Amino acid sequence: MVTTDSGQYFPVLRSPDVLNPSRDPDTCAVFESARRLAPEWTPVLILGEPGSGRGLLARFIHQRGPVPDSPFVELDCGGLETLHFVENGSRGTVYLRDVEQLSPTLQEQLAGLLREKRLALRIVVGGSADLIARSAAGQFPQSLADVFASSCLRVPSLRQRSVDLPDLVERLIHRRGAALRIGEAVMGYLVEYDWPGNIGELEQVVERMCERSGGGVASADDLPPQIRWFPGRYASIASADEQFDPLREEFQLRLIAEALKRTHRRAR
Repeated sequence: MVTTDSGQYFPVLRSPDVLNPSRDPDTCAVFESARRLAPEWTPVLILGEPGSGRGLLARFIHQRGPVPDSPFVELDCGGLETLHFVENGSRGTVYLRDVEQLSPTLQEQLAGLLREKRLALRIVVGGSADLIARSAAGQFPQSLADVFASSCLRVPSLRQRSVDLPDLVERLIHRRGAALRIGEAVMGYLVEYDWPGNIGELEQVVERMCERSGGGVASADDLPPQIRWFPGRYASIASADEQFDPLREEFQLRLIAEALKRTHRRAR
């Protein structure tokens, strides 16, 4: 993993269980739609911000699809010069990341192939959160957008589902096999932060805390500067020496209530 002083992070998660289950209604709705689409051979478009889990949702669909034991291949559209891999008769699922980076010629070719509905491959495509708006503005082929008219999913950003932060942090710590304990004030910083790098950034922050704390109790000093200096409110609801307990219902409810109010204000 790469963590830079400028706060740049790279999404590297590979397990769909980091996204689901969720306390956030919108995220739950996305997974329910994915479950309905998965058994079909329908191509799927997944929209969202970088690091929000588009690739994880694609893998979730593959694992619940008609050929879950076949290969799952993730390709960066920015490096593709041909679509021959679609036409060679291979089976499985191909996830095309950042479809807006395909050349206009390849975008039109892909639209034609998907309209024919004779592919042996399951095609799942990932795109930026504003892809539909870009299509309406003539910056992305309408012909390709139309293919996904009934099979488009939108993954919420992490700041839109901050209600899940306590559970996500505990899950990531558990996946690392760490014994890290988190003070409630530190958890407050994490809940308040805007997470421009989404879940990929969160994973690297958890890794940083595990390494810097030595498996003990995480403190604010173990957080990256952009989180410590982010203007927030949550850190004030707990003293720095209190330890976060995921089973402590009172604190969980306070964080969830505050996160829901914050999400509601942003949606207005």
